[in-house]
Amino acid sequence: MPRCTRDKRKKEIEQTIQERTSRPQKRIIGKLVGGIGFGALGIAGGLAAATVIGKRCPGSELCDDLLLSLYVGYSGYVLGVPIGVSLMDPHDQFISSLAGSLIGSGASIGLIFIYPDDHDYNLWPSLFIFPLIGATIVSEARRKPPEARRFSVGLAPDSDGKLSVIATLQF
Repeated sequence: MPRCTRDKRKKEIEQTIQERTSRPQKRIIGKLVGGIGFGALGIAGGLAAATVIGKRCPGSELCDDLLLSLYVGYSGYVLGVPIGVSLMDPHDQFISSLAGSLIGSGASIGLIFIYPDDHDYNLWPSLFIFPLIGATIVSEARRKPPEARRFSVGLAPDSDGKLSVIATLQF
């Protein structure tokens, strides 16, 4: 196998090992920041959608402006968080981030219903923290590791001075 092919293959293997063993703190912080950013965009989009919906059905109890804005804005947040978390990691699966966000939002809403009125002012941050944490945890748990190349092809000179194709398989 030619030296340049071996050096290139060695660098690929070292890069794969580094990706697999690198510390995940940077990746997790990136997922949290991406989740917060896209969650904020989801809230803005949800509030914009709520104003459009509110104008289409005036006078209806379902379309109470404040209540509708809260529901649609929070739905935008719950959907925006997994989008941001998934975009920060190329080996992530969106459906797992979405499931984590939905589990987190369900847990926070359930927590608010378990502890009625006297604790609501203490529990409202859970509406925003739990979906973010849930999406990140499930995303990390279901993350696909980067795959190493298992097949390579190179050229090597033989004893007659001709080039031969060398195929390498890794198991």
